[in-house]
Amino acid sequence: MTTFHAILHSLDRVQPLMLPETTLFVEVNLLLPSPVTRTTLRATLSQMEDHRWLTGIHDDLTGETRWKISPMGRATLAEGNGT
Repeated sequence: MTTFHAILHSLDRVQPLMLPETTLFVEVNLLLPSPVTRTTLRATLSQMEDHRWLTGIHDDLTGETRWKISPMGRATLAEGNGT
């Protein structure tokens, strides 16, 4: 499983809720055979948001970003596509 697929799977499981990035980081690393860094996770999240596979909302008060899978992300996951 790739970081990309681990993110989609993690967010799809909690749909329609949004997952805080700190929780997503833990969830993704539980699914992967070798852990990823927060830098790698954030870079992947940014690329995925650019492709509209997910949506992130940043809370200026807490500094936390919460993530949600988009309909396009769910379709990509169902098709088994992606990077």
